[in-house]
Amino acid sequence: MLKEHEKLQLKTLEGQILGAEVNYNDSKEVKDCQIVKFDLKGETFRLKRDDLVNFLMTIGSQDDMKNLLPVKRTKVKTYETELWFEFRAAKAYEKGETVRIKAPHIMDIPDEEQIFSGNLERKIKIFKK
Repeated sequence: MLKEHEKLQLKTLEGQILGAEVNYNDSKEVKDCQIVKFDLKGETFRLKRDDLVNFLMTIGSQDDMKNLLPVKRTKVKTYETELWFEFRAAKAYEKGETVRIKAPHIMDIPDEEQIFSGNLERKIKIFKK
């Protein structure tokens, strides 16, 4: 989603320029692309983003909807090991006896995140500090 003030231009089938503007002021109703302002031949029209998206989803095919909705996939590596703990007992066991405890340890490590939206594919490597 666009966070800054942006002006976009779309060319109509008749060759005219349709201007689209988002985040054009700091009001709460306009912020985060909630309202899209269109300009055509000096006339201004404002539409709610939700109405515009609902309209596009209504007229779009299944492939169009798939291209509009981003899908996020994260590959995760699983690391399995066993941890061993060893200590000398002071009570409850015989004094001086060595006690060994084995505990399974499973850790999931995020490796790569893929975001698909239409024909756009972005791969993001995840590095934890």
